[in-house]
Amino acid sequence: MTDVFFVIQNDNVFNTISNFISFNKSDISISARINSVAEIGEVCSFFIPDIAVIDHSTDYTKTVEIIKAFKDISDKIITVVLIPISDSSFMDSLSSQGADYFFQKPFKIGEFINVLSSVNKFSPNNDSEDRLLLTKPLHDITEVLVSMGFVSNHKGTAYIAEAVRIVSASNTQKSAIELYTTISSRYATTPAAVERSIRTAIEKTWTEGNLDKLEEMFGFTVSEEKGKPSNLQFIYRISEAMISAKIKEKSKGK
Repeated sequence: MTDVFFVIQNDNVFNTISNFISFNKSDISISARINSVAEIGEVCSFFIPDIAVIDHSTDYTKTVEIIKAFKDISDKIITVVLIPISDSSFMDSLSSQGADYFFQKPFKIGEFINVLSSVNKFSPNNDSEDRLLLTKPLHDITEVLVSMGFVSNHKGTAYIAEAVRIVSASNTQKSAIELYTTISSRYATTPAAVERSIRTAIEKTWTEGNLDKLEEMFGFTVSEEKGKPSNLQFIYRISEAMISAKIKEKSKGK
């Protein structure tokens, strides 16, 4: 059971999440709902959660205070911030203050709970060089995919982004079935459905997307027979690009 503290002011949002967890026998346990920074120290003196879900509205300073309050108690508490927009600079800023993960609003409650249940399983160590790859990559990867012609709200696009996040974070080769199984568990679907959605998204983009952009990145990996990369070829090529960009970023900062 994963114990979660929620810092959410909006009663409707909290009640919706709470009711879903109660009725769907989730492995998430709502251990406390906290309304202020002052309450964090008081409640955590009795019990320390695995995860703290923080709903960011408009007050950046307050969100940072809440994140720091949890991290001061224990850096093992995983902080998940609910944000209204996927702005990379904004997420970078909160990441530097201790935010571990982000989830964009509005969202489907079921998908959110599935991801929340998985956070402990794929969270890297606090000293991991790749920690940033898991704080904001889904948004960055989706932007890259959309620039190629993928549809942002298509399931296949979401699955590809998730697969790239998994591969780029671990920087290890994984089989197709490993990826599809992991993604299907997070999105409450089947490995076959994940494979099919990814394949469909790639096929559609390959005929209707930004061909110049696609050729620039995939020219040397494209199968001569099919005229497009396989699912795994596509996922690994994007992952390589993300890792390469990350290395360049780090070298510039030195």
